[in-house]
Amino acid sequence: MYGRFPWKLLLHISLLACTTARLLAWNHSNDEYFRATTRAFSYFFFPDDYDFPASRVYNIYTYDVAKKAMGRVVQNYEKLDHVSVDVYEHYASGGPNKAEIEPVRLTLTRYANLTSSHPDPFNEKTYAANQLMRVETVHYNVTSHDLGPFDDKKLGMEKVDEAITGMIDARFHFRVKGFNIINDYRICLTWEVTVRFDFARRGMITLYLDTEASRRCDNAAWGEEMLYQWAWLDLLIFFFSVVYILLTVKKLRQQINLYLYLKRRALLRENTAVSDVIQRSMRWLGKSPVTWDQLKWSDRLKFFDLWFVLTVIACLFSGTTSMISIFDWDLSGGEAQRLFGSLGCSFLWINILRYMQYNRNYYMVILTMRRGGPRVLRFMVGVLPIMMGYAFFGMTYFGAASDRFETFGASMVTLFAVLNGDVIRETFLNLMPVFPVISQIYLYSFISLFIYVVLNVFIAIIEEAFFVSKSRGDGGTNADAGM
Repeated sequence: MYGRFPWKLLLHISLLACTTARLLAWNHSNDEYFRATTRAFSYFFFPDDYDFPASRVYNIYTYDVAKKAMGRVVQNYEKLDHVSVDVYEHYASGGPNKAEIEPVRLTLTRYANLTSSHPDPFNEKTYAANQLMRVETVHYNVTSHDLGPFDDKKLGMEKVDEAITGMIDARFHFRVKGFNIINDYRICLTWEVTVRFDFARRGMITLYLDTEASRRCDNAAWGEEMLYQWAWLDLLIFFFSVVYILLTVKKLRQQINLYLYLKRRALLRENTAVSDVIQRSMRWLGKSPVTWDQLKWSDRLKFFDLWFVLTVIACLFSGTTSMISIFDWDLSGGEAQRLFGSLGCSFLWINILRYMQYNRNYYMVILTMRRGGPRVLRFMVGVLPIMMGYAFFGMTYFGAASDRFETFGASMVTLFAVLNGDVIRETFLNLMPVFPVISQIYLYSFISLFIYVVLNVFIAIIEEAFFVSKSRGDGGTNADAGM
């Protein structure tokens, strides 16, 4: 546009290509291994009839299933290195016998006074009622030969049943070494595994599996870690990020200086004789003169390209991710590392739209959102109270019988899915057996209001904004896009 070489565009594309390649490398190198290992742990530490749902939960309703599930966790942990097709290693216990593996750590939270001190002679199991429960947390090191409070061979069936009934939460925690192979490079990772038996809500025990792959477990030197395959890519991303930030800050400084210069000129003209000539000319044209102080903040912001702010944020995230990878190398991709890396790459992809703002045909999505966004937000504020009313009603009235409305969040998710045309029939079938009349009134009224009215109003607002934005240009330069 100005007869100069587009260095910023070239740098943006280079940085975008490098950050995208890093995310693809993470996905190819680690995610497949993580998914497969988590699925293997679900197979070994959940009961035999577990069907691998995405939520990794299992519900238990009887004493026998609960005791078998607890024993299965400990037994399969101890023989994991023998029965699994993959390679796992246990950590040594640190005791005098170096061959012993670390025991499973059991953290049990329970009601200490659940059993009544005045048993009913006609009922072997009598539990306290109408009194304040006392909660305590105890820790055990359990093995397949000693399951602590759940060992029926030592304590008897009745004591174990009482322990299960009185528990609030039982967590079996252990760690093992796992090995991922990336392009013939073998990497050792420590897997922290927690199998949780949750009985806080009573009625049934819900079994959860939490896994986390932590830092390398082979104590490699920092210099050796620097030789991992993608170190050059992180160095390149860091270099591009620093250069891009410097160029962006330089451009922002130029815009700030231009803004201050024009402000000084405007104030100077308002205080000189030239101002009288301008005012008479504006009145002759039938327009009111506008002073600097009368400018709106939205007009003043047009002196700055706000895309540069997003550029700086994207570069900061990308550069920080590279520094974490280089100086605190964790090929597993920690939570902060993955968050910063994904945000940096996402913002860079979004920010490439700034180079399309000079052609309305390619910039139409931003123009439409800019024109229709405020009206959509105002309409959403007007609709939100109705949505909240339906959500709270569903949680309160249906929550005791339907897991789709068990919490306020679950109610919002269900209603959002229904208003978008998803799980409508399933929600009807879920509620009608228990609430045959109220559920139909509830769902029919919600669908009629939100699908036939609210969604169509949203579409009308966006459609009007699109056609207005399109009619204000012929596909050429967008004069209102930047300064």
